[in-house]
Amino acid sequence: MSGSNDGDKNGRKRNLPSWMSSKPGSSGSGQSKSNDERETTETTEQAKGRRKTNHGKTLPDEAENEAHFSNFSKLMEGVVFVLSGFVNPERGTLRSQALEMGAKYQPDWNSESTLLICAFSNTPKFRQVEADNGTIVSKEWITECYKQRKLVEIETYLMHAGKPWKRQSVSRESSQDQRPSTSRKSQTRGEKSSPFKTTAAPSSEEIHSDKVKDGFSPYKVKKWAINDLNRTISWLENQDERPEPHEMKKIAAEGILTCLQDAIDSLNQGQEGSGVKAVNCKCGGSNQCGYRVANGRRLEWCLMMGKVCWFPSLSKQDMRQITEQWECIPRAVEELAKFDGSCVGSATMHKDLCKHAVTCKQIYELEYKNREDDELLKMKEQRTRVGGKAGGAAKDAAAYDSDDTVEMTEEEIDQAYNAVASTIRNTRKLQLDYISVGLQQINATISANPRYSKMGASLPAKEANLFKLIVKSYETKQYKKGLKAADTILKKFPDHGETLAMKGLTLNCVDRKSEAYELVRLGLKNNLKSHVCWHVYGLLYRSDREYREAIKCYRNALRIDPDNIEILRDLSLLQAQMRDLSGFVETRQQLLTLKPNHRMNWIGFAVSHHLNSNGSKAVDILEAYEGTLEDDYPPENERCEHGEMLLYKVSLLEECGFFERALEELHKRESKIFDKLGYKEQEVSLLLKLHRFEEGERLFRVLLSMNPDNYRYYEGLQRCLGLYSENGQYSSDEIDRLEALYRSLAQQYNRSSAVKRIPLDFLKDGKFRDAAENYIRPLLTKGVPSLFSDLYPLYNHPGKANILGELVLSLEKSIKTTGGYPESEGKEPPSTLLWILFYLAQHYDRCGQYDIALVKIDEAIEHTPTVIDLYSIKSRILKHSGDLSAAASLADEARCMDLADRYVNSECVKRMLQADQVALAEKTALLFTKEGDQLNNLYDMQCMWYELASGESYLRQGELGRALKKFLAVEKHYADITEDQFDFHSYCLRKMTLRAYVEMLKFQDRLHSHAYFHKAASGAIRCYLRLFDCPPKSAAEEDDEMSKLPPSQKKKLRQKLRKAEARAKKDAEVKTEEPSSTSVAKSGKRQVKPVDSDPYGEKLVQIEDPLAEATKYLKLLLKHSSDCLETHLLSFEVNMRKQKILLALQAVKHLLRLDAENPKSHLCLIKFFHKIGGLPSPVTETEELVWRVLEVEQPTFSQLHKKSLIEANNIFLEKHKESLMHRAAVAELMYVLEPTRKAVAVKLIEDWVNDLVSIDGVRGAGRAWKLKDCISLHKLLEKTLSDHDAALRWKLRCAEFFPFSTYFEGTRSSVATSSAYHQIQKTPGNGVVNLNADRLPFAAVLHPWIQFLGFCVYLIWCYCYDGVSLSGFSGSGQIPEKRVSWASATWFQQL
Repeated sequence: MSGSNDGDKNGRKRNLPSWMSSKPGSSGSGQSKSNDERETTETTEQAKGRRKTNHGKTLPDEAENEAHFSNFSKLMEGVVFVLSGFVNPERGTLRSQALEMGAKYQPDWNSESTLLICAFSNTPKFRQVEADNGTIVSKEWITECYKQRKLVEIETYLMHAGKPWKRQSVSRESSQDQRPSTSRKSQTRGEKSSPFKTTAAPSSEEIHSDKVKDGFSPYKVKKWAINDLNRTISWLENQDERPEPHEMKKIAAEGILTCLQDAIDSLNQGQEGSGVKAVNCKCGGSNQCGYRVANGRRLEWCLMMGKVCWFPSLSKQDMRQITEQWECIPRAVEELAKFDGSCVGSATMHKDLCKHAVTCKQIYELEYKNREDDELLKMKEQRTRVGGKAGGAAKDAAAYDSDDTVEMTEEEIDQAYNAVASTIRNTRKLQLDYISVGLQQINATISANPRYSKMGASLPAKEANLFKLIVKSYETKQYKKGLKAADTILKKFPDHGETLAMKGLTLNCVDRKSEAYELVRLGLKNNLKSHVCWHVYGLLYRSDREYREAIKCYRNALRIDPDNIEILRDLSLLQAQMRDLSGFVETRQQLLTLKPNHRMNWIGFAVSHHLNSNGSKAVDILEAYEGTLEDDYPPENERCEHGEMLLYKVSLLEECGFFERALEELHKRESKIFDKLGYKEQEVSLLLKLHRFEEGERLFRVLLSMNPDNYRYYEGLQRCLGLYSENGQYSSDEIDRLEALYRSLAQQYNRSSAVKRIPLDFLKDGKFRDAAENYIRPLLTKGVPSLFSDLYPLYNHPGKANILGELVLSLEKSIKTTGGYPESEGKEPPSTLLWILFYLAQHYDRCGQYDIALVKIDEAIEHTPTVIDLYSIKSRILKHSGDLSAAASLADEARCMDLADRYVNSECVKRMLQADQVALAEKTALLFTKEGDQLNNLYDMQCMWYELASGESYLRQGELGRALKKFLAVEKHYADITEDQFDFHSYCLRKMTLRAYVEMLKFQDRLHSHAYFHKAASGAIRCYLRLFDCPPKSAAEEDDEMSKLPPSQKKKLRQKLRKAEARAKKDAEVKTEEPSSTSVAKSGKRQVKPVDSDPYGEKLVQIEDPLAEATKYLKLLLKHSSDCLETHLLSFEVNMRKQKILLALQAVKHLLRLDAENPKSHLCLIKFFHKIGGLPSPVTETEELVWRVLEVEQPTFSQLHKKSLIEANNIFLEKHKESLMHRAAVAELMYVLEPTRKAVAVKLIEDWVNDLVSIDGVRGAGRAWKLKDCISLHKLLEKTLSDHDAALRWKLRCAEFFPFSTYFEGTRSSVATSSAYHQIQKTPGNGVVNLNADRLPFAAVLHPWIQFLGFCVYLIWCYCYDGVSLSGFSGSGQIPEKRVSWASATWFQQL
């Protein structure tokens, strides 16, 4: 029920292209103008020079109308006006009116200005113009000129007379009454030659008589009568003041017959006219209405009486004068005038022409009388068919379009209703007919929102008005007012279906959904044939995102009212949302057929074909739309949008492969495209595809001059020069050419960082070192923290990581010894050494040398202990080394140094979640949320990284309910993002952002392939797999287990449960109190947010079929992440548990397709066929079919071809015996295939040696084993192989290789008692400073009581000298006013 501003402001009828199929008899535009609010009645300037149409038919007097509007647009030609003292909207109205009459506007008075239009005297501009002796006039002069469509006398409206108000060079024609010459009009009306051209008399009067007889055949005259009536009605509709709709046809017919009578009188009586007479005017032709004839216009609107007056001329006239003075000339009069010019000197021919004129009038009268009788008969039949109800008005109103209605006040409604009632009383003979006509008039003009003129038509007038008030209240969100009006109607008509439906729709907006559905269904039951009820039902479903049901309802509504624009628009939006592309094309075509005047319908039809993979048809539609524009150019206010449409058209041609045509079109439309950067980028893209590299090179250089830091421009330039490689491998000759290119570009763009960074990707060895040194030195001096992130991709290039490490080490050595860079006389600032150490710490962290990285970062902290980035990087190094608790504490220390930095806060929260400190992480994250319901704020912010990290932490801790809660929240965010595209389907078409719109739709189609969704769906599937393997125990089972426990353990367990219940109750009370105190908005209304009934995910765990839930998310992963190995690993696990053999086989085949050498792929392959070998023989036909498929598929696996599973496993071991994880996979399969060989499997893992290997080109930089892999192997030994001794041995062995790992309890980890990091305190509250153990080496080995005493002394000292609030250490969560100074920390370090 929402309109859209998608119309074409030109007002020009757009003919449908020949290849478009439309309904039989369809006239294109339908019966009405646009119903969009921003498309007002077409102004004279917009109508200038355009075709006048009515119901799709071309007007014969097109040239005459063009001349009339052209003359009106030149009334004020030569006037340059300035406005003063007016505000919008009045200012805009005056400016528009003057511009339409040919004047020019200037904001300020200068030498070019000729006229000031002023609201009142003594304005600044008034005094300026008065001093300059300029002419000043009041606004009434502009209004009168525009109203009378001529220049009125200016003296009456002058506020100051001065210089001439019009340029003298302008022809005086425009200042006088504009009247086209006879010859000019006749030329435009004529077909090939002027009908008024003097010709010689025919040689035979009989020949002339035959011509006249053929020219006025009854068939032709009947056709003229209908065309003249439609054309005159169209002219009346375009007037500023027009008759009532029900009087339009009658007045038009009277005018045509009057003009014919004037022609007959002119022919019979020698063109004698006398006096002034009026037809159908209560002023009796006395001209008391005060409406004078202007510019010879014969048809005028009588303002006083509300009728149309017909004024014959006051002087003698011939046929030519009649054609000039009448605005709408009947075709018969035109033909009479043509033959009258050839009858000069022949009385016989003149008499014969008079007879034909009389005959024409009789045929016109008969045709109009028959038409009127047919309409009355139809109305009577309709009234009889509906059983005496007023339903006929609704059907008549269906022909009434929204823009033909006007908004009426209640007084005007009462007057209209009383007028109809009095007419009914006075005219009993036509009582039934006038009831229908009167109701049609009221229903067409009563509502402020005329789109629903057909709604509530079966109600009496008063209730019909109330029904429209319901619709208006719904659209303006005044729901209480709408409900009150609905209840008023339902008191008298309790079974009115449309009112019940609208009441239900209104209740849906106030969160009363159950009542809403009940009322809408009841209304639909009472009136199944109402398109309104079906439409409302569809809107109800749409609000609940039940789009498929909503589409069904819309289709049912269209069966009743197939041409309803609003329903078609709503249906097209849902089809675009649901990607029903064929239906989208069909609906958009129907919209275009009904409303071809709307620009949005053309564009929407083109986009629908584009989305339906028919780009060439979309181009044809856009070209057809351009053909409807005047001079192939839209109005001034649409030109920017038109330029976007042209770029979209060019991109369509490019997508279809028509590169030459696209480039030609782009060059042709260059002046009409406002986005010059987009124009150049589109042009250079086409040049590249056409292999016109020289032109492309020049254009890329132009683009680089506009933005020298755009990497895509450099890549394009390399392509044009033939120096681009997809894999980054270049020959020595190509490297030399690239080096020369970027050397010249660096001289041209010496401030660009991209031109210095790109050569590092292709240079090698010594040249790379020199270029890297030149690039790194200024950034180290400047102190750019992101330097390592910038150079990080180079660590994947062989040998470059080693070069970078050696380079920075040499710079460090030079700075420490000489204070400057090598071969440099200048001294570097002290901060240079800090950033060198900062880079080296990240370098060694990347290479896996965590002990050296920690030494470097500690040295940097000692150098400058107030830099926050140092602590963040140290936290990251500790995380990589395996000490997650210490990493979290250090990240919190960095956070306390700047409590207003949101990024540092988020980094700290992430470290806490990785250390499974969920409660503390949640409190820290809430510091940057709004007060009140902060947990909901985190959800509303769609903070997916937090929810994913929190879910992973809960999953590691075994809290599956909470983990599912977090993972499903992420899935809900993606559903919301999908729903958010709905509003853009109409917005982007209206604003013409077509390229961005299509890209957005393509992004939405691949939305679920995003990494965050993949992580969430994978986490949820793992949770459901755990629930299937270890289902939660029931209450009875828990009671049985508790009864078996000894009394002491029972007591401890009960106490633990009571504490948990008390804590949960307290948390619930806090959450209920917070909204009550903080959820009152500024408007004074309480904002009620939905309460989470399952905050801990307990209901999510209590599900009957976890595998069914897992399958839902698995389908999404298979659809959108089919190229990910983890997707098919999860598919294998789920389908094996569900006994879906063929689906599991499919997963195995996908795994081998993606990475056959991956140990997990090999593991799944052998496990699958081992499982198949243990299944019983098939019994049913389905099982037999599955076995046949397996027999056919097994030989296709090369790994198993003529081999047993054990042999295949041994071959895989020989192939990958140098890899730890491959050995682990072989060992696990060895235990699965032969459980008796468990010791051999364990020995296979333990015999492998962790040798030093080169990492990223750094020789001997690290060990072959990875911490993550070693943790997996420990879990394999402990859980799968169930060898606790081997697991313990493995743990002790790994503790030596990973001394910082808390999992293996390394010697330098925070969990080891002998480690200095053991003294790192966990933050008891937000904002508390941690005491880092690497600054407390002595205190770490003191007796606990001495440590406690020293700690107290330190706190007292800080309180006395640094003003630190001791409340920060009380666990209350308060943030100290000042952080502990680093001088204090240094003092305590030396204690």
